[in-house]
This record gives sequence, structure tokens and C-alpha cells, in this order.
Amino acid sequence: MNILVLHNRYQVRGGEDSVVDAEVALLQDRGHAVTLALKDNRDIRSTLDAALTGVRTWHAPRAQAELRELIRTHQPDVIHVHNWFPQWSPSVFGTCKAAGVPVVATLHNFRLACPAGTLYRGGRPCESCLPLELAAPAVIHGCYRGSAIQSAIVAGATGLHRRMGTWHRDVDAYILLTRFQRDKMAAWGLPLEKMHIKPNFYPGTPSPPAATKDTDVLFIGRLSEEKGLSTLIQGFRLVRGQATLTIAGDGPMKEEVSRACEASQGRMRYVGRLAPPGVSHWMARSRILAFPSTWYEGMPATLLEAMAHSLPVAASRIGSLPELIDEGEQGWLLPPGDPQAWGRGLEAILALSPEALGRHGAKARATYAAHYAPDSNYKSLTTLYEHVIDASS
Repeated sequence: MNILVLHNRYQVRGGEDSVVDAEVALLQDRGHAVTLALKDNRDIRSTLDAALTGVRTWHAPRAQAELRELIRTHQPDVIHVHNWFPQWSPSVFGTCKAAGVPVVATLHNFRLACPAGTLYRGGRPCESCLPLELAAPAVIHGCYRGSAIQSAIVAGATGLHRRMGTWHRDVDAYILLTRFQRDKMAAWGLPLEKMHIKPNFYPGTPSPPAATKDTDVLFIGRLSEEKGLSTLIQGFRLVRGQATLTIAGDGPMKEEVSRACEASQGRMRYVGRLAPPGVSHWMARSRILAFPSTWYEGMPATLLEAMAHSLPVAASRIGSLPELIDEGEQGWLLPPGDPQAWGRGLEAILALSPEALGRHGAKARATYAAHYAPDSNYKSLTTLYEHVIDASS
């Protein structure tokens, strides 16, 4: 199969970029010809570059000419579009359609319905723009990068292409990461019959669980308010006994986290941002992973990696997380933003015997193998490719 992949990288790589790289490698390792065509936001250096990119978010003639040449040169069987914003622009889909090549689009976030991509504002989930053709509330509140002008550019481009019929007519299939995301995007107006659920996967080789555990509770992620760190730290202080919490990552709450750990008399420690071997080390040597998010997560890589490491998870009961964690199976669900509930919940979980925690870890590992391992992801992805190719022939 000959596949052309389009993606626009962010200024700080990670997240979606890692997913795209992993999928490309997965397909190439199994013998497919894959061309990865990238735009990179690090190329937007000057104010003039930014202004021109904003205008081209609506329609990008130069990028479309480049795409037509890629199609002519590589003759792909299918085109897979990941992030088209801002440099490829939504007009990428019309270009693919005009060339007669079936196109699949992965929605890594909620950007079609929410210019910020998060459905989150003011410290809580926000669905103000979800039913609207034009995301006017996002413009009023400056939800994209704190700018009303930039928010208007994003909302206007999405709304224009919605009015033009791009999202219904020019995309053969959408990949959604969870049922929760699918239902939100259906409420916004995407055609349900074109949406297919295919989760991300963890491509690494997990370390086996260590016999000796160095910490009881592990948090790995961006150190920011929407990740529920304040809830976790306040809740953990209520856990009686000598339980320990290890926090890894970087972000705007770094100084606050460092101060809390320094004042904890050794019960909490901050280990900074970890490279993949460090993540694997701590997951193998922890009893549970804490995932206290207060926003609608997409498909968090940390959670999938924990399952691969046989590490049970205590997660917030919000958004897609109840789809990923069955209560009492791979882990436990706790109320988001409630420190007292997290304190009680963590204390009860840590009171379980090593054998009981091991059984939950084994269920987490089995779930990873069935749904989030490379082989299952490859099968789902290529089956969808074959579906759109057959439908267009």
C-alpha cells in the first residue's frame, strides 16, 4: 500500500507528533511505502510569517500546489491527514478530493469544535462553541493563544469550510480516538457514518515490574492545572501513613510542585522531566499511576504506557477516561477536582495487598495487549485504509 501522510508539527514537539512518527514507523516496518510530508511551525519566525500564515489558514495556494505535486510524484493509494493547522489549511481535503485520492483524517483534539482544541476554559470543561457553526464565544474570550484575532482566524476558517461542506464532502473517513470524542464531534456536526474509533498505541518495550517498589504513587505529565496536580497534591497530603508520591514532568506549575515536595518531609519528590528510559524505570518501580486530570483528555500516552508496564491507574471520572479504565479492573475512577475524595481513594487503594494490586496490573497489561499494542493498531489502521480505497474505486 502506498500512503501519503500530511502533518503540521508544532513548535514544541511531542503529543501528536509522537503519534504520527509512531504510525509512520509502524507502517514502514510492515512493508508499506509511506511518504511523510511535513510542515513545521518552527519555520514561522517573523511577524510577517505569522500574518501570512494566518491568512493562508483559510486557503493555502502554495501548499496546495505542493500537495498536487506530491500526489503526481508518489501516486498514493490513500492520503492520511493528521494536523493540517495552520500551514496545510483545510483546503488540503478539497485538493485530495479533486485528485481522486481517498483521504483519512485523524482528529487528535477538538479543534473543529473549539479553536483552542481542548473544550476547556477558566479551569473547567467548556462546551460553549460545541453546537455553533461559528465559534463566537472562543473569539470573545480569546481562547486560542489568548488572542481574539487569532481565535477569529481559526474559528473563521473552520466555520467557512463547514459552510462550504468540506467536512462532509471532502473527507472519506475520520479517525476518532475514543467514543467520547466521537460523540462530541457528532454533536458539533460531523457525519457519524464517517467516524471510526481507532485509539493510539504504545510502541515501546516496557520494563518488567520490579520486585522492589521505590514509590507508591507516580504522576508523569505536564505540570499544569488542567492535569489536576493541585487536586493530587492536596489529596495526597490527606493520606495517612508513610506513602510516597513521585512527580515527573515540566510545565508552568514546576516551582509550585518543587516547593510542595520540599515541604513534604520526604513523602513527595520531584524528579524533573524524564526521558523514555526514566519513564520506564519509574513505572516499573511504582505501585499505581495517578491521573487526576480535570479536562477532557484525548488518548493520553502516559496512561497507555502504564498499562503496558502492568501499572494500575487511579484516574479522574471525566471525559474519555472511564472508557480507558474500568472501575476495579485496570484501576479506579475518582471525582475530578476533589482533593478529599482523592485522599480517601488513594489511601484505600494503597491499603490493598501486593497480590491484589498485581491482579489489577495484570488486567491493565491484558487491556494494553488487546487494544493498545502495535499489532492491533496496525490491523485497525490498514483495515480503514482498505475500506476507503475500496469505496472510492
